[in-house]
Amino acid sequence: MYKIEVLSAVDNVSWYETLATCDGENSEIIVQNRQCTVPMETLLQAPFSYPLSAVIKARVTAHN
Repeated sequence: MYKIEVLSAVDNVSWYETLATCDGENSEIIVQNRQCTVPMETLLQAPFSYPLSAVIKARVTAHN
């Protein structure tokens, strides 16, 4: 199982999962595809609120 989180550009402290587009609970699909895509529309909206041309910060944690 994986936990995929993106840092909020609002406060640069809060990390949020993107379960609607990149659910790490389904590790079989994540491992098989070797990628997880989060659409830019998602990152432009709250709680992420990234402006265009910003560097997106993400982290992935694996759990057994």
